[in-house]
Amino acid sequence: MAVRRRTKTEWQVLIAEFEASGQSAKDFCAAQGLSSSNFFKRRQEVRIAVVSPFVPTKISTGTTGSVVIDVLGTTIRCDSNVPTAWLAQLVSGLLR
Repeated sequence: MAVRRRTKTEWQVLIAEFEASGQSAKDFCAAQGLSSSNFFKRRQEVRIAVVSPFVPTKISTGTTGSVVIDVLGTTIRCDSNVPTAWLAQLVSGLLR
C-alpha cells in the first residue's frame, strides 16, 4: 500500500479538524488512518509555524519611565523597572 504524502496545508486542516472534533488523538488518528507518532510530529510543526516568537512593538519616547506594549490589540502599560523575563512570560501567555 502506498504511503500518502500530505502538504503542509493538508496537515493544518487535519490538525484543525482534530482540535474541533473533541476526539482523543488516538481515536482521531485511527479514524483518519494516521500514524499517531507522525500526527504528533506534524502537530508540533504546525504549532511552531503558527506561533511566532516575535511580537510587533511600539517604542514610547515619553519621559515617564514606563513601558507600553501592544499585543494583538491589548495594550500593556507598566513601569520600566518590571523584570523583562516576567513581561516576556506575560506576552507569551497572551499569544496562546
